[in-house]
Amino acid sequence: MIAIMFLITSVTIGFSSDVPQAIQDLLKTQPVYIIFTAVAHHNGELLQYATVWVEPYYLIVRFKASIEGLYFSLDDILEIFIVKDGAALTIWTRAPPAAR
Repeated sequence: MIAIMFLITSVTIGFSSDVPQAIQDLLKTQPVYIIFTAVAHHNGELLQYATVWVEPYYLIVRFKASIEGLYFSLDDILEIFIVKDGAALTIWTRAPPAAR
């Protein structure tokens, strides 16, 4: 299967996050490519998710679109994984929101 990758034109980097520092550094210096997108509707809200690639990691993010392009912040990163020997190995995942 051939994956079509699109360059995300702008990535918003936040200053306080629990995302690993190595990933934050890569996002500042490396191009980010969209591998897959999905859209969901939840309580009338449109939620847009993507799997993006920043070598050598894959990130599952929630993204937004603006006139300038697609973007996400560090707070929008939900999971970081790497593919090794055909298996996805999770490196980091965001803790789910506290139950109400």
